[in-house]
Amino acid sequence: MTRTVDILLDSSGINIYHTGGGHSKENVGDRKYKHYSQVRKMHVALNLETKDVVAMHMSSGSTADSTAAPIVVAKIAGRIDSIYADGGYDRVSVRKMCHARQATQI
Repeated sequence: MTRTVDILLDSSGINIYHTGGGHSKENVGDRKYKHYSQVRKMHVALNLETKDVVAMHMSSGSTADSTAAPIVVAKIAGRIDSIYADGGYDRVSVRKMCHARQATQI
């Protein structure tokens, strides 16, 4: 029998460059990285029962959660019973992905 899992999707922004004193407003013209080019997003799928990371994807800081969701879920082998996520994932593309995987979107 194939075991099904419940998945929790979320993302977190990660500032990969120092934004302390060296990144004051006075030197904005000299900075190598600006705005979203300083930030990356880590999109993570957790097994709701065990809290283990089952898949993840890194993207630019401006990537919408709903855009990255199909990429993350595609990395999960096996049957997914339900996918829990916040309002950032409440899009038609995510609903179609859930339908294709026969998972309930919550």
